[in-house]
Amino acid sequence: MIGCRQDCRHVFYCSDECEQQHWDKFHQYECPFLDKIFALHDFNFNDDVINYARLVMRMLTHRLLEVLHKPHDMSIKDIWISRSHFDKFSMEKKKEFEVVAKILTEYILTGLIPSKIKCSHESIDFIQSFLPDTTDAEKVEINDFHFWFTEMTHLCLFSNDAAIIEVTKCLLIKVYILICMEEINALFHITFALEGYTHAPQTYAMGMYPSAAFVNHSCSPNLARFPVQEDRDNVRVGDVVFFATRSLKKGEELCYSYLEREYELYRKEQVNANEIIEAQTKRKQRLKEEFFFDCDCTRCFNESKGNLDTSYAALVKELKCTKSECKGWLIPSFEKYMRCEACGTSP
Repeated sequence: MIGCRQDCRHVFYCSDECEQQHWDKFHQYECPFLDKIFALHDFNFNDDVINYARLVMRMLTHRLLEVLHKPHDMSIKDIWISRSHFDKFSMEKKKEFEVVAKILTEYILTGLIPSKIKCSHESIDFIQSFLPDTTDAEKVEINDFHFWFTEMTHLCLFSNDAAIIEVTKCLLIKVYILICMEEINALFHITFALEGYTHAPQTYAMGMYPSAAFVNHSCSPNLARFPVQEDRDNVRVGDVVFFATRSLKKGEELCYSYLEREYELYRKEQVNANEIIEAQTKRKQRLKEEFFFDCDCTRCFNESKGNLDTSYAALVKELKCTKSECKGWLIPSFEKYMRCEACGTSP
Protein backbone atom coordinates (compact mmCIF):
# COMPACT_ATOMS: atom_id res chain seq x y z
CA MET A 1 0.00 0.00 0.00
CA ILE A 2 1.38 3.39 -1.03
CA GLY A 3 0.80 6.41 1.24
CA CYS A 4 0.61 10.11 0.47
CA ARG A 5 3.93 11.73 -0.42
CA GLN A 6 3.15 14.39 2.21
CA ASP A 7 2.24 11.76 4.84
CA CYS A 8 -1.28 13.12 5.31
CA ARG A 9 -2.51 9.65 6.46
CA HIS A 10 -5.88 10.10 4.76
CA VAL A 11 -5.27 8.54 1.33
CA PHE A 12 -3.59 5.33 0.17
CA TYR A 13 -2.84 3.92 -3.26
CA CYS A 14 -2.31 0.63 -5.02
CA SER A 15 0.78 1.79 -6.94
CA ASP A 16 3.19 4.69 -7.47
CA GLU A 17 1.51 5.39 -10.80
CA CYS A 18 -1.88 5.67 -9.11
CA GLU A 19 -0.44 8.02 -6.49
CA GLN A 20 1.16 10.23 -9.14
CA GLN A 21 -2.05 10.52 -11.15
CA HIS A 22 -4.09 11.42 -8.09
CA TRP A 23 -1.50 13.93 -6.91
CA ASP A 24 -1.34 15.68 -10.27
CA LYS A 25 -5.10 15.97 -10.62
CA PHE A 26 -6.52 16.37 -7.12
CA HIS A 27 -4.42 15.63 -4.09
CA GLN A 28 -1.91 18.46 -4.50
CA TYR A 29 -4.81 20.80 -3.72
CA GLU A 30 -6.70 18.69 -1.20
CA CYS A 31 -3.81 17.27 0.85
CA PRO A 32 -3.10 20.36 3.00
CA PHE A 33 -6.77 20.68 3.88
CA LEU A 34 -7.84 17.12 4.69
CA ASP A 35 -6.80 17.42 8.35
CA LYS A 36 -9.36 20.20 8.72
CA ILE A 37 -12.06 18.02 7.14
CA PHE A 38 -11.32 15.07 9.42
CA ALA A 39 -11.19 17.42 12.42
CA LEU A 40 -14.98 17.62 12.09
CA HIS A 41 -14.90 14.47 14.24
CA ASP A 42 -13.76 16.72 17.09
CA PHE A 43 -17.06 18.59 16.84
CA ASN A 44 -19.02 15.32 17.17
CA PHE A 45 -19.81 15.04 13.47
CA ASN A 46 -19.93 11.45 12.24
CA ASP A 47 -18.36 9.71 9.24
CA ASP A 48 -21.35 10.56 7.04
CA VAL A 49 -20.53 14.26 7.43
CA ILE A 50 -16.84 13.63 6.70
CA ASN A 51 -17.78 11.68 3.57
CA TYR A 52 -20.08 14.29 2.06
CA ALA A 53 -17.61 17.06 2.99
CA ARG A 54 -14.92 15.20 1.04
CA LEU A 55 -17.25 14.69 -1.91
CA VAL A 56 -18.13 18.40 -2.08
CA MET A 57 -14.43 19.21 -1.71
CA ARG A 58 -13.74 17.01 -4.75
CA MET A 59 -16.51 18.77 -6.68
CA LEU A 60 -14.85 22.12 -5.87
CA THR A 61 -11.45 20.80 -6.98
CA HIS A 62 -13.09 19.65 -10.22
CA ARG A 63 -14.43 23.15 -10.61
CA LEU A 64 -10.93 24.62 -10.34
CA LEU A 65 -9.74 22.34 -13.14
CA GLU A 66 -12.72 23.48 -15.18
CA VAL A 67 -11.92 27.16 -14.55
CA LEU A 68 -8.28 26.60 -15.49
CA HIS A 69 -9.38 24.81 -18.70
CA LYS A 70 -7.81 21.53 -17.70
CA PRO A 71 -9.34 18.20 -18.81
CA HIS A 72 -12.30 17.13 -16.69
CA ASP A 73 -15.25 14.82 -17.10
CA MET A 74 -18.00 16.85 -15.47
CA SER A 75 -19.05 20.49 -15.49
CA ILE A 76 -20.33 22.24 -12.38
CA LYS A 77 -23.28 23.30 -14.53
CA ASP A 78 -24.30 19.63 -14.81
CA ILE A 79 -24.68 19.57 -11.04
CA TRP A 80 -25.97 23.11 -10.60
CA ILE A 81 -29.30 22.36 -12.28
CA SER A 82 -30.12 19.86 -9.53
CA ARG A 83 -32.67 20.80 -6.89
CA SER A 84 -31.26 21.76 -3.49
CA HIS A 85 -34.37 21.92 -1.25
CA PHE A 86 -32.20 24.25 0.87
CA ASP A 87 -35.23 25.50 2.82
CA LYS A 88 -36.59 22.07 3.79
CA PHE A 89 -33.81 20.64 5.94
CA SER A 90 -34.12 20.52 9.72
CA MET A 91 -32.56 23.27 11.80
CA GLU A 92 -29.96 20.78 13.04
CA LYS A 93 -28.99 19.90 9.47
CA LYS A 94 -28.83 23.57 8.46
CA LYS A 95 -26.39 24.28 11.29
CA GLU A 96 -24.29 21.29 10.24
CA PHE A 97 -24.25 22.49 6.61
CA GLU A 98 -23.12 25.95 7.74
CA VAL A 99 -20.12 24.50 9.57
CA VAL A 100 -19.09 22.41 6.55
CA ALA A 101 -19.76 25.26 4.09
CA LYS A 102 -17.46 27.59 6.02
CA ILE A 103 -14.66 25.02 5.99
CA LEU A 104 -15.06 24.34 2.26
CA THR A 105 -15.25 28.05 1.41
CA GLU A 106 -11.99 28.44 3.29
CA TYR A 107 -10.64 25.63 1.10
CA ILE A 108 -11.55 27.62 -2.02
CA LEU A 109 -10.07 30.86 -0.69
CA THR A 110 -6.84 29.41 0.69
CA GLY A 111 -6.28 26.26 -1.37
CA LEU A 112 -7.82 26.75 -4.79
CA ILE A 113 -7.38 30.39 -5.72
CA PRO A 114 -4.32 30.24 -7.99
CA SER A 115 -1.19 31.82 -6.58
CA LYS A 116 -0.91 33.97 -9.71
CA ILE A 117 -3.87 36.02 -8.50
CA LYS A 118 -2.32 38.80 -6.50
CA CYS A 119 -4.53 41.88 -6.59
CA SER A 120 -7.98 42.34 -5.03
CA HIS A 121 -9.61 42.98 -8.39
CA GLU A 122 -8.51 39.60 -9.77
CA SER A 123 -9.55 37.89 -6.52
CA ILE A 124 -13.02 39.42 -6.68
CA ASP A 125 -13.51 38.26 -10.26
CA PHE A 126 -12.34 34.74 -9.42
CA ILE A 127 -14.49 34.41 -6.30
CA GLN A 128 -17.52 35.84 -8.05
CA SER A 129 -17.36 33.44 -10.97
CA PHE A 130 -16.12 30.31 -9.19
CA LEU A 131 -19.65 28.92 -8.76
CA PRO A 132 -22.63 29.82 -10.96
CA ASP A 133 -25.23 32.30 -9.81
CA THR A 134 -28.51 31.10 -8.33
CA THR A 135 -31.62 32.92 -7.20
CA ASP A 136 -31.65 30.67 -4.12
CA ALA A 137 -28.63 32.59 -2.81
CA GLU A 138 -30.85 35.54 -1.97
CA LYS A 139 -32.95 33.38 0.35
CA VAL A 140 -30.20 31.75 2.46
CA GLU A 141 -29.01 33.28 5.73
CA ILE A 142 -25.64 32.31 7.22
CA ASN A 143 -25.13 32.76 10.95
CA ASP A 144 -22.04 34.52 12.33
CA PHE A 145 -20.81 35.43 8.87
CA HIS A 146 -18.90 38.55 9.92
CA PHE A 147 -17.09 36.74 12.74
CA TRP A 148 -16.10 33.99 10.30
CA PHE A 149 -15.05 36.53 7.64
CA THR A 150 -12.78 38.32 10.13
CA GLU A 151 -10.90 35.03 10.60
CA MET A 152 -10.76 34.58 6.82
CA THR A 153 -9.13 37.99 6.28
CA HIS A 154 -6.15 36.81 8.36
CA LEU A 155 -5.83 33.53 6.43
CA CYS A 156 -6.36 34.97 2.95
CA LEU A 157 -4.75 38.36 3.43
CA PHE A 158 -7.85 39.97 1.92
CA SER A 159 -8.66 43.60 2.43
CA ASN A 160 -11.69 44.15 4.59
CA ASP A 161 -13.65 46.18 2.03
CA ALA A 162 -17.29 45.98 1.02
CA ALA A 163 -16.70 44.30 -2.36
CA ILE A 164 -14.60 41.46 -0.89
CA ILE A 165 -17.12 40.96 1.92
CA GLU A 166 -20.03 40.76 -0.50
CA VAL A 167 -18.49 38.27 -2.97
CA THR A 168 -17.15 36.09 -0.15
CA LYS A 169 -20.57 35.93 1.51
CA CYS A 170 -22.14 35.04 -1.82
CA LEU A 171 -19.54 32.28 -2.38
CA LEU A 172 -20.20 30.86 1.10
CA ILE A 173 -23.94 30.72 0.38
CA LYS A 174 -23.31 29.01 -2.98
CA VAL A 175 -21.15 26.36 -1.26
CA TYR A 176 -23.96 25.87 1.26
CA ILE A 177 -26.43 25.32 -1.60
CA LEU A 178 -24.00 22.90 -3.28
CA ILE A 179 -23.92 20.86 -0.06
CA CYS A 180 -27.73 20.72 -0.10
CA MET A 181 -27.64 19.54 -3.72
CA GLU A 182 -25.19 16.81 -2.77
CA GLU A 183 -27.29 15.62 0.14
CA ILE A 184 -30.36 15.21 -2.06
CA ASN A 185 -28.76 13.87 -5.24
CA ALA A 186 -25.58 11.91 -4.39
CA LEU A 187 -25.54 8.15 -4.96
CA PHE A 188 -23.76 5.56 -2.82
CA HIS A 189 -22.06 2.42 -4.03
CA ILE A 190 -22.59 -0.70 -1.95
CA THR A 191 -20.55 -3.80 -1.27
CA PHE A 192 -21.01 -7.08 0.56
CA ALA A 193 -17.26 -7.68 0.71
CA LEU A 194 -16.78 -6.25 4.20
CA GLU A 195 -19.23 -8.34 6.23
CA GLY A 196 -20.40 -11.01 3.80
CA TYR A 197 -23.61 -11.75 1.95
CA THR A 198 -25.59 -12.66 5.08
CA HIS A 199 -25.37 -9.05 6.31
CA ALA A 200 -26.88 -5.88 4.92
CA PRO A 201 -24.65 -4.20 2.31
CA GLN A 202 -22.20 -1.50 3.33
CA THR A 203 -21.66 1.77 1.51
CA TYR A 204 -18.11 2.33 0.32
CA ALA A 205 -18.21 5.26 -2.06
CA MET A 206 -20.41 8.16 -3.03
CA GLY A 207 -20.57 10.46 -6.01
CA MET A 208 -22.66 12.89 -8.01
CA TYR A 209 -24.31 11.48 -11.12
CA PRO A 210 -26.28 14.44 -12.56
CA SER A 211 -28.19 12.43 -15.15
CA ALA A 212 -29.34 9.91 -12.55
CA ALA A 213 -30.69 12.75 -10.41
CA PHE A 214 -33.46 13.27 -12.96
CA VAL A 215 -34.80 9.73 -12.60
CA ASN A 216 -37.84 9.70 -10.31
CA HIS A 217 -38.55 7.33 -7.46
CA SER A 218 -40.94 4.41 -7.27
CA CYS A 219 -41.31 1.91 -4.45
CA SER A 220 -41.95 -0.70 -7.17
CA PRO A 221 -39.21 0.37 -9.59
CA ASN A 222 -38.76 -0.70 -13.18
CA LEU A 223 -35.05 0.19 -12.94
CA ALA A 224 -32.24 -0.91 -10.64
CA ARG A 225 -28.55 -0.06 -10.67
CA PHE A 226 -25.13 -1.46 -9.86
CA PRO A 227 -21.61 0.01 -9.79
CA VAL A 228 -19.00 -1.01 -12.37
CA GLN A 229 -16.23 -2.99 -10.65
CA GLU A 230 -13.64 -3.09 -13.47
CA ASP A 231 -12.79 -1.07 -16.56
CA ARG A 232 -14.25 -2.29 -19.84
CA ASP A 233 -14.53 -0.97 -23.38
CA ASN A 234 -17.55 1.25 -22.75
CA VAL A 235 -17.57 1.64 -18.96
CA ARG A 236 -15.05 2.26 -16.22
CA VAL A 237 -14.77 1.76 -12.47
CA GLY A 238 -17.03 4.22 -10.69
CA ASP A 239 -19.70 4.30 -13.41
CA VAL A 240 -23.25 3.33 -12.53
CA VAL A 241 -25.20 0.99 -14.80
CA PHE A 242 -29.00 1.07 -14.79
CA PHE A 243 -30.98 -1.93 -16.01
CA ALA A 244 -34.67 -2.73 -16.45
CA THR A 245 -36.17 -4.95 -13.78
CA ARG A 246 -38.97 -6.08 -16.10
CA SER A 247 -40.28 -5.56 -19.62
CA LEU A 248 -41.03 -1.90 -20.33
CA LYS A 249 -43.94 -0.47 -22.26
CA LYS A 250 -43.48 2.28 -24.83
CA GLY A 251 -43.78 5.68 -23.14
CA GLU A 252 -43.51 4.22 -19.61
CA GLU A 253 -41.65 6.42 -17.12
CA LEU A 254 -38.39 4.96 -15.84
CA CYS A 255 -38.09 4.95 -12.04
CA TYR A 256 -35.79 3.41 -9.48
CA SER A 257 -35.98 3.17 -5.71
CA TYR A 258 -34.20 5.87 -3.70
CA LEU A 259 -34.24 3.50 -0.73
CA GLU A 260 -32.94 -0.03 -0.33
CA ARG A 261 -35.43 -2.55 -1.66
CA GLU A 262 -37.28 -4.46 1.07
CA TYR A 263 -38.37 -8.04 0.60
CA GLU A 264 -39.12 -9.58 4.00
CA LEU A 265 -42.90 -9.14 3.89
CA TYR A 266 -43.02 -10.50 0.36
CA ARG A 267 -41.16 -13.66 1.42
CA LYS A 268 -43.38 -14.51 4.38
CA GLU A 269 -45.93 -17.28 4.03
CA GLN A 270 -48.50 -15.24 5.91
CA VAL A 271 -48.60 -11.50 6.50
CA ASN A 272 -51.36 -9.44 8.06
CA ALA A 273 -52.66 -6.10 6.86
CA ASN A 274 -51.31 -4.16 9.86
CA GLU A 275 -47.74 -5.28 9.11
CA ILE A 276 -48.10 -4.09 5.52
CA ILE A 277 -49.57 -0.73 6.50
CA GLU A 278 -46.90 -0.15 9.17
CA ALA A 279 -44.05 -0.92 6.75
CA GLN A 280 -45.54 1.37 4.09
CA THR A 281 -46.01 4.20 6.61
CA LYS A 282 -42.38 3.98 7.75
CA ARG A 283 -41.12 3.96 4.16
CA LYS A 284 -43.29 6.93 3.21
CA GLN A 285 -42.11 8.87 6.26
CA ARG A 286 -38.47 8.18 5.44
CA LEU A 287 -38.94 9.41 1.85
CA LYS A 288 -40.53 12.58 3.19
CA GLU A 289 -37.73 13.20 5.69
CA GLU A 290 -34.83 12.44 3.36
CA PHE A 291 -36.13 13.52 -0.06
CA PHE A 292 -39.00 15.89 0.80
CA PHE A 293 -41.82 14.37 -1.21
CA ASP A 294 -44.92 12.28 -0.57
CA CYS A 295 -44.77 9.07 -2.57
CA ASP A 296 -48.00 8.23 -4.38
CA CYS A 297 -46.83 5.21 -6.38
CA THR A 298 -49.09 2.21 -6.96
CA ARG A 299 -47.29 0.09 -4.39
CA CYS A 300 -47.79 2.75 -1.70
CA PHE A 301 -51.48 2.96 -2.57
CA ASN A 302 -51.97 -0.81 -2.40
CA GLU A 303 -49.97 -1.29 0.79
CA SER A 304 -51.72 1.63 2.51
CA LYS A 305 -54.88 -0.48 2.14
CA GLY A 306 -53.16 -3.49 3.73
CA ASN A 307 -52.59 -5.33 0.46
CA LEU A 308 -49.30 -6.56 -1.00
CA ASP A 309 -48.46 -5.04 -4.38
CA THR A 310 -48.48 -7.58 -7.23
CA SER A 311 -45.85 -5.74 -9.34
CA TYR A 312 -43.42 -5.60 -6.43
CA ALA A 313 -44.16 -9.22 -5.57
CA ALA A 314 -43.12 -10.11 -9.13
CA LEU A 315 -39.92 -8.07 -8.77
CA VAL A 316 -38.98 -9.89 -5.55
CA LYS A 317 -39.72 -13.25 -7.16
CA GLU A 318 -37.62 -12.48 -10.24
CA LEU A 319 -34.66 -10.59 -8.79
CA LYS A 320 -34.19 -11.44 -5.11
CA CYS A 321 -31.46 -14.03 -4.54
CA THR A 322 -33.05 -17.36 -3.69
CA LYS A 323 -30.54 -18.23 -0.95
CA SER A 324 -32.56 -17.82 2.23
CA GLU A 325 -29.71 -16.22 4.18
CA CYS A 326 -28.42 -13.99 1.37
CA LYS A 327 -29.25 -10.26 1.40
CA GLY A 328 -28.36 -9.66 -2.25
CA TRP A 329 -30.35 -9.11 -5.44
CA LEU A 330 -29.67 -10.36 -8.95
CA ILE A 331 -27.92 -8.02 -11.35
CA PRO A 332 -26.87 -8.56 -14.98
CA SER A 333 -23.24 -9.46 -15.57
CA PHE A 334 -21.24 -8.27 -18.55
CA GLU A 335 -21.18 -11.92 -19.63
CA LYS A 336 -24.95 -11.58 -20.22
CA TYR A 337 -26.30 -13.70 -17.40
CA MET A 338 -27.84 -12.78 -14.04
CA ARG A 339 -25.86 -13.23 -10.86
CA CYS A 340 -26.30 -12.26 -7.23
CA GLU A 341 -24.54 -9.03 -6.29
CA ALA A 342 -23.79 -10.46 -2.83
CA CYS A 343 -22.99 -14.18 -3.02
CA GLY A 344 -22.21 -14.29 -6.75
CA THR A 345 -24.38 -17.28 -7.54
CA SER A 346 -26.60 -17.51 -10.62
CA PRO A 347 -30.20 -18.76 -10.60
